[in-house]
Amino acid sequence: MGATLVLEDHLSAPILVAGLQGRGVDAVPVADLGLGGKQPDSDLVKEIGNKVDLPWTFATLDLTIIEDASGFGWDRYAIAWIMVRKVLKGGAVEKAKQNIVHKHVEKMESQQPGDHWSYTERSHYKHPPNLVTDR
Repeated sequence: MGATLVLEDHLSAPILVAGLQGRGVDAVPVADLGLGGKQPDSDLVKEIGNKVDLPWTFATLDLTIIEDASGFGWDRYAIAWIMVRKVLKGGAVEKAKQNIVHKHVEKMESQQPGDHWSYTERSHYKHPPNLVTDR
């Protein structure tokens, strides 16, 4: 078993969580940790670190967390950015999120602190999403 996959609010649909857990993935929505909501992502990952034993990977749709809290020390955390194509709407977005996470979950579980990976339906990249051009 790899790292705990901590899912931000927009990735915590019960069908996704149940599917991951059914595959043996230690998937935990931030709400199950008593976290989430309106707090800044930098505060959120600090709190996750206080509640979840290492190793863990934070999975998020928020593509700007590093820019929003520059100087925070993101290199201490494993982050998996889930990148859904902007042209998708409604249920297609939810399906794409599920497909991306299920396709790449083994890689997400193997991330170490400081690993920043971006995941799309087609591929994955070892860098934050602002450097990724293939959407």
